Amino acid sequence: MPVNVKDILDLIGQHKGRPLSSKEILAQLRLPRREQRQALRLLDQLVDEGRLNLGKNNRFTLPKKAPLLAGTIVTHRDGYGFLTDIPGHSQDIFIPARAMRQVMDGDRVEVRVSAGRYHGKPEGQIVRILQRAHLEIVGTYTAGERGTYVVPADPRLSQNIFVPPGKEGGAQFGQVVIVQIDNYPEDFRGASGSIREVLGDPDDPQVEVLSLVHRIGLPYHFPEDVLQAAAQVPDTVKLDDLADRVDLRQLPFVTIDGETAKDFDDAVCVQPV
Repeated sequence: MPVNVKDILDLIGQHKGRPLSSKEILAQLRLPRREQRQALRLLDQLVDEGRLNLGKNNRFTLPKKAPLLAGTIVTHRDGYGFLTDIPGHSQDIFIPARAMRQVMDGDRVEVRVSAGRYHGKPEGQIVRILQRAHLEIVGTYTAGERGTYVVPADPRLSQNIFVPPGKEGGAQFGQVVIVQIDNYPEDFRGASGSIREVLGDPDDPQVEVLSLVHRIGLPYHFPEDVLQAAAQVPDTVKLDDLADRVDLRQLPFVTIDGETAKDFDDAVCVQPV
């Protein structure tokens, strides 16, 4: 099984503060030659993320424990993010881009705060993901050089969702779809999922509405009894419906809504006097 972050952190933690060189770490992990390069990349990454300290003679140790803070991730389009909604804290915690690979906007996480590597200001390093914010994502199904993927409609979600062969759900390139996330992003692998529903062409106003409904989590399926009641509403106006009303249907009313409006609730009729 390939080496992972937990293997490395557990090994260094077992030595109770005694610094280890990369050579000692590789030897004790007993890695085949083909996996040693990946382990060295992981060591560099853990130092960048503040989860390991690199001291004298290029030896690695675990950083001193700091209190964990729980909050919600808010992402920035440039890759970095902030921890917000922190109980007992009025200020957000900056999360560098290098520590954002495994999370998505809205995820609830725990972070350990430490001095930033380059500017010394407090930075959060994600220790644990408590709750994922997204089970499904709305986006556009697209083809790329390395396969097919869904580009999220929400600009706060900067990571595309890879769609493996056989998981396309009948979608055509360019269509707006709902993709179910099967695997969340990791350090060396992006998120992947399967297309659960095809909403349709992005230029269709109804698809635009459905896309927004899904993005903000509004319910859009009516209960069966409501659908049955709606089906019983007649298409024509009955005489009984005209009681105590002024019938203006013969007048030339026009709407003043734009051509692409989703509803038509403003109408006027002009007559010479």
